[in-house]
Amino acid sequence: MEVRIIEPTVLPLIQSETIIRVCAYCRVSSSSKEQLNSYASQISYFKAFIDSQPNWRLVEIYTDKGVSGRKIKNRDEFNQMIDDAYRGLFDMIICKSISRFARDIVTSLKICRELREKGIDVFFEEENIHTLFLKNEHYLSVRSALAQSESENISTNTLWSIRRRMKRGTFIPSCLPLGYKLENKEIVKDKENERYVHHIFNSFINGMSAVKIAHYLNAHGVKSNKGTYWCENGVREVLKNPIYTGELVLQKTYTDTITFQTKINRGQLPRYHYHDNHEPYISKDIFEKVQMIFEIRREQMSCNCNSNKYKNRYPLSGIIECNQCGSKLKRVKIQKNNNESYFAYACTGHIKDKTKCSFKRYLEDDVYQSFIRLSNKLISNPHILKNYLKDLTYINEEADRYMIVDLHNQMEALYKKIENIDIHYSIKIYTEEFIEELNHALLAQIDELRKQYHQYIDMYDISNEIENTKTMMSIFDNCEISDEFNESLFEIIVQKIIAIDYQRLKFILINGLEIMERIGE
Repeated sequence: MEVRIIEPTVLPLIQSETIIRVCAYCRVSSSSKEQLNSYASQISYFKAFIDSQPNWRLVEIYTDKGVSGRKIKNRDEFNQMIDDAYRGLFDMIICKSISRFARDIVTSLKICRELREKGIDVFFEEENIHTLFLKNEHYLSVRSALAQSESENISTNTLWSIRRRMKRGTFIPSCLPLGYKLENKEIVKDKENERYVHHIFNSFINGMSAVKIAHYLNAHGVKSNKGTYWCENGVREVLKNPIYTGELVLQKTYTDTITFQTKINRGQLPRYHYHDNHEPYISKDIFEKVQMIFEIRREQMSCNCNSNKYKNRYPLSGIIECNQCGSKLKRVKIQKNNNESYFAYACTGHIKDKTKCSFKRYLEDDVYQSFIRLSNKLISNPHILKNYLKDLTYINEEADRYMIVDLHNQMEALYKKIENIDIHYSIKIYTEEFIEELNHALLAQIDELRKQYHQYIDMYDISNEIENTKTMMSIFDNCEISDEFNESLFEIIVQKIIAIDYQRLKFILINGLEIMERIGE
């Protein structure tokens, strides 16, 4: 039997004569002078390298400064690059090495596979790998594993140094909570935020919830130690932190060197407790009282909700609106034949008149699961809010520009008419009575234009949506993907839910963003 071999007719991308759209990715893990010099060198090198290829065209250079390669969550430019790749904006990504791309073997392989399926090549210069033309992933897997191993070794050495300083008592925290700052390597009170620390503890002792305290802090423009907005968990961390009694507890959490997840230290590693380390805000008796209040409230919540205070408070109450009749959905208890029961949210319009509205209800747990999917989507895809913010900013700027130009031109024309009338009056063309009447009419038109300006501002001003989007981005930066319903997060970001039909509901968020989610999946 004769076998005829048909040679491949499609040349590899790097040898093709067609124009190849290329982007480059650069990353440095710290903001030190040396790292920033390396960062600038990478950019200059890639520009020259891409320009030297006759059939390559530079589309974009994506850069992340001062971020780790372990996780892609906080690497905004990296995520934007992947998003642009899926949109087909370029054909190839160039990166200095696998370790610059990602130090996690799972992440590196997953992204390269997905890009390969889209026909997009990733070229790692140091390893001389083109992922689009790999016959198998063995070599890429080995090099990715080496990059991850290098990251783990660096992490281990760094942690050993930190723990040694903790043990000696020479460790200086890089980040302090609200109310404290570093001066000459000493922890001192931050006078600017001192009153807010006292407000948090006093308000909580007097019965205010952590959610309301967070709202108060955000309303007064107070930022957390990370420069973000406050949520319930952030306030709880302040109330449970013994640092405010003058004590410093180190290594309360630790980072798993394999999964890179932050975990609570429950005895896996030693803790380092410094007594009378700095000036306190509260006494130890007050601190213990706060912890006791937490315990009492926890018991109240778990005792079958005997208190009316907890019976009548449900996250979804008054939030869901029927798309058919506009009625609110209310929480109802459904009894099964086997004496089991469950909770659902039923349309009050359907309950009153079934002929006017056919929509019945959603299961409470299904709505919770829909929100969990939505929040995880926003956490794992930060570019959603980032791109939405860009769109809002563009709309806001364009609306203002066109409005200002148009109104300015109209009012300028009217003022010129008034000037011409004055000229005509000076040369006695028109009578004084006619001039006065004409001036009055023109000034009335100018006043009307001013009214239109204010109406336009009220109608098209989206500054609140822009600020709320920034708030949400700050909140999600500090959130982790979870399978549990986060009530505090729900209360902060959800404005309304529309019950579209039995399969879909629409979340309307505080920034105006509308996201459709399916029910019961």
